[in-house]
Amino acid sequence: MEDELLLPSAFTEAVDMDATSERLTELARYGVLQPLIAANPATPAVILEQLGKSSDATIRRAVAQNPNTPVSLLCSLAGEFPQEFLRNPLIPILNMTSPRFIHRLSVFSWASLLRFENIPALWLQQIKIDTSYQYRWPEVWKLLQLHVTQTGSIPGSWQTEAGSALIGYRKKARRSVAIDPVAEMEIFLLFSMLFPGMVPMLKEQWLNAAKTQPRLTAVALALCTTPGDKNVRALLTEENSFVLCQIARHSRTSAKILDRLTVHKRSEIRRAVASNPHTGSENIAVLLSDPDPTVRRMAVAHPSLRDADHEMMLQDEDASVRAALAVQSRLDHALLTQLVGDSSARVRAACARNLKLPAEMLTTLAHDPAAVVRASVAAHPRLPRETQSVLLSDPEEAVRASLSGNARLLEECAIQLAQDTSLRVRTYLAANPRLPTMLFDQLWLQEEQAIWSGLARQPHISPEFLTRLAQRGDVHVRAIVAAHKRTPVD
Repeated sequence: MEDELLLPSAFTEAVDMDATSERLTELARYGVLQPLIAANPATPAVILEQLGKSSDATIRRAVAQNPNTPVSLLCSLAGEFPQEFLRNPLIPILNMTSPRFIHRLSVFSWASLLRFENIPALWLQQIKIDTSYQYRWPEVWKLLQLHVTQTGSIPGSWQTEAGSALIGYRKKARRSVAIDPVAEMEIFLLFSMLFPGMVPMLKEQWLNAAKTQPRLTAVALALCTTPGDKNVRALLTEENSFVLCQIARHSRTSAKILDRLTVHKRSEIRRAVASNPHTGSENIAVLLSDPDPTVRRMAVAHPSLRDADHEMMLQDEDASVRAALAVQSRLDHALLTQLVGDSSARVRAACARNLKLPAEMLTTLAHDPAAVVRASVAAHPRLPRETQSVLLSDPEEAVRASLSGNARLLEECAIQLAQDTSLRVRTYLAANPRLPTMLFDQLWLQEEQAIWSGLARQPHISPEFLTRLAQRGDVHVRAIVAAHKRTPVD
């Protein structure tokens, strides 16, 4: 039996303590339900025995906390999940009815349990009384002597004893132990987040990190608010793209360093400088003339650009740069007019995505000869009502599909699109959050799983309709139904 046959109500049954043993046994065959079954006290012991051997630690952890878990299995899980073992409601009962059950615990289990202060005192007493532990399991006996409840009061000569122990340790530890580079980097990241004020003092650590783990170093820089100028200057010598790009993007990078990176030989670093909102207008002016169009595309979006800069970039020979300019919201009417008439369909399509584009220009682009431009117009969130009727009869499927998914779609247009010959168009319509409820049944009757997936996302769909979708839909539809806030629990 496979997970794809599940109904949403199965999750409720998996945690129901009144569910029958037979039903829980049946549900335990579903992998996705096993963590819930393992935590349910009504689950039969034989099923818990099987789940306790699972390769999934989440399932084994739940078994360790289940009061219906067999004692032998519970003891075998104590070493791996000591906290869950100690919290199991069965433990206090075993202490009263079968106190010697602790003799089933292995050395590994004791090593884990004796780390916790709240271990029952009864267990410690049993170990101290039973001298066989000193001979058969000396490791457990030694661990017991170190437990916090057994140490007693601090002797008056503790300073002398501690000093002697420290001298002995220093004599033995003559050579430092190397830490794995990844582990060292993780410690460094954690330290940087916990003590940000100390970060500027860690020049050597930054350099070591950049050499061994450049990607993680870039992450550390992104998280660090004050990396320190000395550290940044030192990192510049590493010439690692990940690190240099993050330096170029950082809000605290000095103007001198940005000047240096503005003319760097690598285009990805110059592109990162252009993406930094704190980069000065002089640097942006240099990047607007960069030989790499990807750098110029990033530079035209910088907030420091003025109208004169926009007019200059309007003449850029690369259509992708002009397209990046066309989506900017700070363009005046004259510039937009020129961009709407651009010879490149890519630029005109970008204009159609500009949220500040006037309605009359959207109407003009709705008649554009390029389908990609008309599709962009059809998806515009401020699409005029009169323009919708123009796009409704567009011969291109992509245009009608974009219109179907527009949240401003008129009801009369939605009714006509529900009868469209294209499945793609009707699928987009079914997922439109403003879909009129009168069309739910019509789209349901079309018996298409893709359409049902869209209907399952409708925010105002009824619980009864969701139940119908769960019963007839495929695994994808049922997954959407299960996540819907209006899906009934039973």
